[in-house]
Order: sequence, then C-alpha cells, then structure tokens
Amino acid sequence: MKKAADILYLLASFSLRSGQIGKAMTYTRIGRELFPDDSRLIEIHAYTLMLHEQYEEAEDLLSGTNASTINLEFLRSRTAILLDLPKDERQRRLRRYLAF
Repeated sequence: MKKAADILYLLASFSLRSGQIGKAMTYTRIGRELFPDDSRLIEIHAYTLMLHEQYEEAEDLLSGTNASTINLEFLRSRTAILLDLPKDERQRRLRRYLAF
C-alpha cells in the first residue's frame, strides 16, 4: 500500500507543478482518506487548501496531526499569520518552525 501513497503524492506534486491545483486537491483528498497518517500527504493537502484560500480548513488539517516536519511547521506558522491568530500563538509557531 505504500506504493499507492507514493503514487498519489507524486501525482499531486506534478499537478501542482503544472498549475492544475484542482487535480492536486483531488489526489490529496484521496491520499488523505487512504493514508491519514502520511505526513507528505498532510503537507501537500494543507498546501493545496492554502492555494485555494481555504485557510481554516488547512488549519483544521494541521491541528489534527501531531506530525512535525519542517514543511508542516512552515504551514502551521503561515496559517497562524493568515488567520491572524493571537500574537503568542504566531510567535510560538514561528519559533517552532525556525528551530528546525
């Protein structure tokens, strides 16, 4: 099953690179349903949500996982800024990102 996660991640990545954000969203949604703990799929799904300006949905997705990668921490700090979360929360997230 790992190969299926790899393929969905690649399809989503290639879709984003070619400007097909809608397709990327489809691949990431399917990937998240099938592999909810795959941090790569969480990252790229949150990123596609942000490209669609669905910041609250991206925040919900990122808040629903304990996974921590440099990309996830960047996205968390970005949503904190875009959603104008309290200053201390923005600072905490930015510090966590910069600690990587």
